Amino acid sequence: MERNDNIIEHWDEETGTATVSCKGKYKDYVGVAHVHPDDADMKSQLVGIQIAEQRLQIEILKDYIHSELEPGLAALKQLYFSMKHSSHFSPRSYEAKMLYKQIKLKEEDLADAKELLRNVKSTLKHYIDIKEKNYQAIRKKRNNK
Repeated sequence: MERNDNIIEHWDEETGTATVSCKGKYKDYVGVAHVHPDDADMKSQLVGIQIAEQRLQIEILKDYIHSELEPGLAALKQLYFSMKHSSHFSPRSYEAKMLYKQIKLKEEDLADAKELLRNVKSTLKHYIDIKEKNYQAIRKKRNNK
């Protein structure tokens, strides 16, 4: 995620909780990561902040999809539907072509945003899985000594 002045990071060493917050245009977003009880011996500010940042990205993307892209696409489709049922509608008119083009662009934006959301979720899961494997290897080495 791009750094800006709106992002606030907080780490609570006592509880092992990382919080990353960001002020949006209309809403505040928060990503939180808690240390897993099994990993209390490995808690790290850096890891917590990274996980919280990715959860913040997920929250922002979900809000963008559900609050902007989907309603915008629905409105464009409703307008096209209304125009299509007019007795004066011509699918070859400039207005109809431009509206249809805007619908296609909005559909592509929605598909791209959903793909990005899947990728961020997948990246977060992969990151957590790798960290868990590393923690297990460290614990194994500690126990063998």
